Amino acid sequence: MTEPFLVDGEVGYVFHLASPASPPDYLKHPIETLKVGSIATMRTLDLAMTKRAKYLLASTSECYGDPEVSPQSESYWGHVNPVGPRSVYDEAKRFAEATTMAYHRYHGVDTHIARIFNTYGPRMRLNDGRRCRILCFRRSAGNADGVWRWKADAEFLLCFRFDRGDLPAQPVR
Repeated sequence: MTEPFLVDGEVGYVFHLASPASPPDYLKHPIETLKVGSIATMRTLDLAMTKRAKYLLASTSECYGDPEVSPQSESYWGHVNPVGPRSVYDEAKRFAEATTMAYHRYHGVDTHIARIFNTYGPRMRLNDGRRCRILCFRRSAGNADGVWRWKADAEFLLCFRFDRGDLPAQPVR
């Protein structure tokens, strides 16, 4: 997606879901991660603009960086270290969001941003490095009751219940 491309015919929707999200992946591929967040975002927005298509950017809670408040509201702008090792992912996503909004404001592209938090998929690697995968790994390692708690900060407690090892985690209520 970082090279120019053409799409024949009508396009109703453009979904930009690409980006390494696993810390080991984006730390191993920092330049590629930045290119996906910048060049690929602009290429896909250009396609949406040219084809008059609706546009959806999959973003992340990492836009908030290391938040000083929890939970974060939509008006919270975040607390990001722009030069730390993880910044390639955080800043790529922040750039992608800013670019998406610029295309919306300047070119009138019908844009939407989904800020996704803590997801799990059954094909994630055991060493993925993300919270939900760590919880799933611990469950598969023999936690009998299936409940794990992850203390992210003083105000946030994440609990999951597993009905089967291959199903997504479900919040405990």
